[in-house]
Amino acid sequence: MVHQEQLSFPVLSDESFPITDAFGIFFNHNDQHGEPASFILNNHGELVFQQKQTGPFGRLSPQHLIQNVLYIKKHRQERGNAS
Repeated sequence: MVHQEQLSFPVLSDESFPITDAFGIFFNHNDQHGEPASFILNNHGELVFQQKQTGPFGRLSPQHLIQNVLYIKKHRQERGNAS
């Protein structure tokens, strides 16, 4: 996804689930997988957006994540607090 969408920011993929518990992501023990979740942190490492699912549907597309980043960035700049 990072290569295909030419993203210029780091993207975490938690393949072995060590971060799942830390972020409170729902874990399906029957199927042994974490449910979809998306988080956006600003340049200061502060959480500015999160979406967590309790089922396999509702994963944000790369385009929707980018739209959220642009929206957050625009509104922080308008407030004079660009991150």
